[in-house]
Amino acid sequence: MSQITAEMQAAAGVAPARLGNGKGVHYATTGLATVGNVCGYRAIGGARFLAAGELAKMGKECTRCVASVKRMAADADEAACPAAPAVHHFEGTRQAYDAAQGDGLRDGDVLVIEPEGVVGFITGAWPVAITAEHGELHALTVSPRGVEGGRYTASADMAERIAREIGAALPAPLALLDEALAPPAETRSVRHLADYDLIRTAEGTAVHRVTITRTGDPKPLCTTDFPYDGTRNAARTLEALGWTITGMETYGGPAVFRAWVEPFRAAPPAEVPTRSVAPADLVRHDDVQVHPDGCGKWTVERGTDLLGVIWDEGVEMSRGRYATWSAWAPIAGFFWDAGPAVDCIVDAWPPSLADLAEETGMPLEVLAAAADMFHAEWREAGERIYRTAVRGALARLTFEGVAMIRQFTGAPAGRYAVAIGRDEGVWPRFHNRHRAVSLARSYGLTADAVCDSAPVTS
Repeated sequence: MSQITAEMQAAAGVAPARLGNGKGVHYATTGLATVGNVCGYRAIGGARFLAAGELAKMGKECTRCVASVKRMAADADEAACPAAPAVHHFEGTRQAYDAAQGDGLRDGDVLVIEPEGVVGFITGAWPVAITAEHGELHALTVSPRGVEGGRYTASADMAERIAREIGAALPAPLALLDEALAPPAETRSVRHLADYDLIRTAEGTAVHRVTITRTGDPKPLCTTDFPYDGTRNAARTLEALGWTITGMETYGGPAVFRAWVEPFRAAPPAEVPTRSVAPADLVRHDDVQVHPDGCGKWTVERGTDLLGVIWDEGVEMSRGRYATWSAWAPIAGFFWDAGPAVDCIVDAWPPSLADLAEETGMPLEVLAAAADMFHAEWREAGERIYRTAVRGALARLTFEGVAMIRQFTGAPAGRYAVAIGRDEGVWPRFHNRHRAVSLARSYGLTADAVCDSAPVTS
């Protein structure tokens, strides 16, 4: 039986689709000139929507599509009828904290611990207090209405009202605190979004449409159509219009996405370094080695594994002196210094089961069993979890696969997630922000694509 009902399809604006000759059921966004499935997977032969009679003959549903559609439908329902924050009463802050980690409470719910004089609300999996006393809850160092750009304003308003009703002490008059922390109206930053879509005009012509909007204002600043070209580079197209991509909001493929943008400013001519440390002269404190491989060329290796190659293209190159290549990186990299060039290649190296076991402390057998289970499930949808044919401790995994294994086994997820793709459930995660930023840059994204899962707390 399908996990996606007709009501969920209507709310999310999707319909069942088939990719190429595959037997798995995917879900694709309706209303576009071409069929683009929500999980982002593309197959040779294209995609098409399924007729009612064909659906019963198909195989299992794509798990990533199902997760994305459920989230899209829930977001649509919440936007259509936003629910007021629920209020939960507890005898102690430790009990409230433990409840916030379970499945019974929702993001934004208000927590009232009257015996301890504490009132707060949930931000993600983090319970925070707005009162002077916080007990086991996290204490905020910013205005409650300023958490995550005002996302929890309704929760903060209700929590403040309840705190006054029960006589709980507040750290400061919250209205005055909000006013003191708010920047002047004329200096508040305005963010812009670019919708890049593939549509069909009334005349039946396929075009790439770029629409620029300002946050908080649905009226487009500008809308520009370009003739359809399968080789068109979206980033270059936006730069030609005067905008540069700083991060992804949603991603349905290279021809359908919504991105955060800012006015494009050409970088000033960089100062050409007069002296530079060659890649082979770098001092590293791990098992990575850099070896000369001819004139102006170096190989980056770990043991018997070749991680990538670096070329010295000369100091006159405006895009960067050192060019990098790795079989595991989606695009080439360009750097002025040798150190970041080597780091880019090392960070693109896919993790192994042994690496995951060392990081999480979980038994290798448990992680291997989870990997094999997802491998069998994903293979039906034409996707993969293993990057190499090797199995066991040395098996190399995709970053999406590592994220799924962590979630399935309950292993602690990394704090920093890189917004690659549309489904945040499979975003690559890291405990170290530097590694997360390095991976984002290898995909041509900025540091804004790195999401911190922890709220601002003391």
